[in-house]
Amino acid sequence: MAATSLWHIKGDLGDLIAYVENPEKTSPKGTEDFFNVFSYIQNPQKTADGSFVTSINCLKQTALRQMILTKQRYGKEDKYIAWHGYQSFKPGEVTPERCHEIGVKLAQEMWGDRFQVIVTTHLDKGHLHNHFCFNSVSFKDGKKYNYSKAEQQRFRDTSDWLCLEYGLSVIEHGRKAPSRPVWMDEQSGKPTRYNVYRADVREAVNGSRTVEMMEKYLRRKYCIFTSEQMLMVMRPYQIIATERILNRIEIANNYKKYGSIAGGGYIWHTTGSGKTLTSFKTARLASLLPYIDKVLFVVDRKDLDYQTMKEYDRFEKGAANSNTSTAILKKQLEDPNAKIIITTIQKLSTFVAKNKGHMVYDKHVVIIFDECHRSQFGDMHTAIVKNFKKYHLFGFTGTPIFAVNANKSGNPQFRTTEQTFGDQLHTYTIVDAINDKNVLPFHVDYYKTMGMNEEMIDEQVWDIDREKAYMAPQRIELVTRYILEHFDTKTYRGDKTYVFNALTNISEVASAGRS
Repeated sequence: MAATSLWHIKGDLGDLIAYVENPEKTSPKGTEDFFNVFSYIQNPQKTADGSFVTSINCLKQTALRQMILTKQRYGKEDKYIAWHGYQSFKPGEVTPERCHEIGVKLAQEMWGDRFQVIVTTHLDKGHLHNHFCFNSVSFKDGKKYNYSKAEQQRFRDTSDWLCLEYGLSVIEHGRKAPSRPVWMDEQSGKPTRYNVYRADVREAVNGSRTVEMMEKYLRRKYCIFTSEQMLMVMRPYQIIATERILNRIEIANNYKKYGSIAGGGYIWHTTGSGKTLTSFKTARLASLLPYIDKVLFVVDRKDLDYQTMKEYDRFEKGAANSNTSTAILKKQLEDPNAKIIITTIQKLSTFVAKNKGHMVYDKHVVIIFDECHRSQFGDMHTAIVKNFKKYHLFGFTGTPIFAVNANKSGNPQFRTTEQTFGDQLHTYTIVDAINDKNVLPFHVDYYKTMGMNEEMIDEQVWDIDREKAYMAPQRIELVTRYILEHFDTKTYRGDKTYVFNALTNISEVASAGRS
């Protein structure tokens, strides 16, 4: 089993060179770590008089000078001047020779094709461990080492792969500490999924005499026991969104504001943030309100209807009812035991058109629309307003419609999300999700493929043929060439990642199953 870590060393190359050329002077500020690393990792008392010191792409006696020359060659002499990492093994698991052999292989696999590296194995502790110090600038192309999450994972995976190759154990489930933003929120008293979970469990334990009572309590709060008996804890933004909807329902009911947009609103949560879980908990808690008769969750297509039903069943088996036809929907709307109903906008529209004056229109209902930015919901909204008397209308969307991006056609009263559903109750955008590390960040490169001829006279025209410009063979060639030349760098892949296997006996394989 081997643990790994990697960090950068900052400094100024001018100070670095001055120190190297004047070794008896006090080491300048900002570069001590760099020299400390070299002297530390090659300490004869730790490395059996240098027996366990290996250099890659440089000589270990002059490694520091060679790294400096590489930096000077490419004019990259500031900020991160080197990287220092380690690979530590469980006590008694490897011999010094085996430990060093694995460390050298790890360094070769990680940085051996582009960087100058020193690998040492320290024997002075109860656990054997390797140290790596390598130049931040590549001797091959002058590019700086880019340490990302993907690279961090590759470092761990490569170490684990080598451990398995040598018959050693690997860390199966490392404990992941909360991110710094989450830790800071907890310190300042803000709600996070960790302290919310702890508070709910603590309250459930204190107020329960049996396990069944505790489970029942947690179901009422913002935790969910899935059908596989897994405990899911809602994230803070999901809890806030759910509470905003429930508060809006309660206030609208007290002040008789149902039947209008004042009794509803919409939630702007980005794609991938768990809107289905939020909508499920909202529907579940709303259905428990004594004055609410029905909760309808409305989706746009039949496949979404089926997908949502599967998700709801995973959260809680049998908590919601789905339907395959308008006739079944009608029966569910008439059934007092069917509290949560999942249906499509098409079936609900057909039901409203065919059932004028139905008794459900007098019921107190909560209607939640999934992806409420779709244009069809304007027509459905008109039908709801015309027929239902006591409704609360809510929408979930990752792309709300505002006045600036609204379609100018259709009913002018329902062009924006706010006009159709009411106030924006809560927002969790893609920027929030990236900052919370809930989704992968975006990285956009701008590469200019079109320019104006220097001899062209600049004058105002109506427009240009945009499609012709974008589809020009010269532009397509430039874009394709850029992708091919930069794909390895942008995806942190090397040529060794790609393997081509040609299947030559296709006819034999195809006919094998029939013999």
